[in-house]
Amino acid sequence: MYVFADSLSDMGALKEMTGGKLPPSPYWNGRFSSGPVWVEYLALLTDFNLYNKGVGGATVDVNNQVVLDFTNNPLIVSGSQAQITYFKANNPKYASAATREKDVLLFEAGTNDFTVQAPNIASGRLGMETFVDNLIDTMIGQLEQLRQIGFKNIFVCQMAPIQASPFMKLVNMTTTMEKTADLFNQKLPKKLEAWSSSASDLNSVVVAEVATLVEIALTSKEVFKALGITNYDKPCINGDTSGFAAAENKLVEVLKYSYDAPNSQVCDDPSKYLFFDVLHPTERLHRMLGYVAFEMIGAIQQGSQLEITEASILEIIKKYNLGTPVSKPAKI
Repeated sequence: MYVFADSLSDMGALKEMTGGKLPPSPYWNGRFSSGPVWVEYLALLTDFNLYNKGVGGATVDVNNQVVLDFTNNPLIVSGSQAQITYFKANNPKYASAATREKDVLLFEAGTNDFTVQAPNIASGRLGMETFVDNLIDTMIGQLEQLRQIGFKNIFVCQMAPIQASPFMKLVNMTTTMEKTADLFNQKLPKKLEAWSSSASDLNSVVVAEVATLVEIALTSKEVFKALGITNYDKPCINGDTSGFAAAENKLVEVLKYSYDAPNSQVCDDPSKYLFFDVLHPTERLHRMLGYVAFEMIGAIQQGSQLEITEASILEIIKKYNLGTPVSKPAKI
């Protein structure tokens, strides 16, 4: 399984790039969460080897890249294009790999582009449709590069409903981002179909219904109860958010918030929380995402499709006993 992604899938890449500084403790082992992230669970369940270059702060559009100027050594965060370029340079013979018929490519990025451009979309300086079209077209351009490298089975994640995060509520942009994310998720499958229909060498191109899944997870009291979550609207890390509203670059401000986490008040039991910080979910939600994704892939392999509903999510939670703490998840 090959992952090109952002902080939702970062397994310590940004921490390595910043010399161990971001994200710091109480974040778990360089993840932007309280434990392993969803792709780790997914790889474990599917028995795939995991190649993951996901990095916190990564954007799809290079014009949205951010500079971490609040550390001792300012750093430009590499985006999904840089991850692809790195892979291509270091794997020149991938097109002849014997495993590629079964290899899975997971592309999970774009949320940070939303976060960077949210003020411009909200103010009208950037048209919502223009932003969405440009973002998807850029993504498809990168997927085409990956197809040319040799990937044949491609999963592309929907845009998660970040409007439901504490962060978007704090900056009063929930309505703008809900409309933008909805438009993105409406256009994504159509544009992917138009692209993939002319690429006969692809085995499959699948849109992973992350938005539907997370939206149910964020709003269903039954899902909260099944997962053992009692706090679903406030983050476990309670840091200084006073600069969020006025910040010109919201993504930089979120990363600064994470950087300052050692000085923040932290909850006693993250497993009871939906959000670990203002934008990122806790291990409990990551685990559920990983198991649901596993069931989705299993259904596809059997020639069917898993319908994402409250009932199907609750069934998966019960099937795998996801409402209980894991033995220290370092064994992932």
